[in-house]
Amino acid sequence: MVFRLVKSLDKAAATFGLIEPADRIVVGISGGKDSVGLLYLLWWQRRIHAHTHELLPVHVADSAVGDGPAHALEAWLARLDMPLLTVRANLRPPPDARRSPCFSCSWNRKKALFETAERLGSSVVALGHHSDDVAVTALMNLFLQGRFGGILPIQAYFQGRFRLIRPLYFVSERSLQRLARVERLPVSNTICEFSAASRRTLARSWLDSIVRDHPYAKRSLLGALHRQAMAGVVPGAAAVVDDSLDQESGLGL
Repeated sequence: MVFRLVKSLDKAAATFGLIEPADRIVVGISGGKDSVGLLYLLWWQRRIHAHTHELLPVHVADSAVGDGPAHALEAWLARLDMPLLTVRANLRPPPDARRSPCFSCSWNRKKALFETAERLGSSVVALGHHSDDVAVTALMNLFLQGRFGGILPIQAYFQGRFRLIRPLYFVSERSLQRLARVERLPVSNTICEFSAASRRTLARSWLDSIVRDHPYAKRSLLGALHRQAMAGVVPGAAAVVDDSLDQESGLGL
């Protein structure tokens, strides 16, 4: 199973030019199945192909609640010969926040990852958004913002100083669930207090409802989004879009 999923990472990397040989890649890892699965597959990908890029796992802990699953992650990563760096950030929305709690958390996490990447001499940040996240985001954008577009596999931030990559672009959530179970990955099942009422949860219910009646609908949606991404992404180029205030939730971490 690992080798099949690594092929999906290889496809994304080759199609969109995600990774360069000299990259030092900060991998955001919260302890959820998506981020843990991402790091595990990147580790295997580097091992299989003898790649020279460096993986730098970074856990962003909410300063209001402590380090969360950091200790369990440290023990697991020690077996993979990778140290974990834990940084603390205020992920809570301000009392007068005009944006949703999900937006505030997502942006604060990304900000902490970018700042950490800069300190580590890295210009690449990898997040664990998978193909289901891509489809759900497209529905959110279409029905709530009046525009068609999903999560891009590669984006430039801050005038190209950083590039954000999503190596799981072609990997489904179901595959990550199975990977975590089969490989016994140290996945934390912490549930966000805002998730039940989030727009992403609502959009996920839309997608599930559509797929129940039309089983190939998600495949068709992802096909359309892939063609759109291909039109906007030149393989090997980092400057795709400077989307410093996007509308994603905190998924993928």
